[in-house]
Amino acid sequence: MKYVAVLFLLICSFLIPPSVNAQYRYPWPGILPDHPLYKIKVLRNKIIEKLIYSPVRRVEYDLLTADKMLYAAELLNTKGETRLAKETILKGENYMSKLVSDYFHASASGYRIPESLSVRISQAHVAHQTLIINLVAKAAPQDKKTYEDVLYFSRKNQDMLEGERSERIKANE
Repeated sequence: MKYVAVLFLLICSFLIPPSVNAQYRYPWPGILPDHPLYKIKVLRNKIIEKLIYSPVRRVEYDLLTADKMLYAAELLNTKGETRLAKETILKGENYMSKLVSDYFHASASGYRIPESLSVRISQAHVAHQTLIINLVAKAAPQDKKTYEDVLYFSRKNQDMLEGERSERIKANE
């Protein structure tokens, strides 16, 4: 009976198409920038960032921080803290730019970027751009420019990473 159930599940998994828009899970950002203790969190994060030696771990940390910042921007926007949301989303995308730089450094230094990390980065780009597009749609006219600029930089970062990956694949062939 177990074998029939396993066989049934396997057949169903091939028949049901995978979700194209799989839900990206953002990490909880913790203290938001509108909290009085937020500066202590920023200091802690800067210390942690300086202590990370491995270029691959630095890429992972950049991704984690960017995810937290973008989700924090969405939460701030929901709370009506538009000015802080715009600042936070700019900082979050800045971490994605830093991720690209650290990714190039790790690749150039001969470190192998795990495929799972590359996939997570690709998924993050799509999720971030979707989040930004949603914020543009909800934003007041005077705020749209900031979000559109962030979207532009997000797409540039994605293009640069995809170019690096395709060059790495060609070099390995």
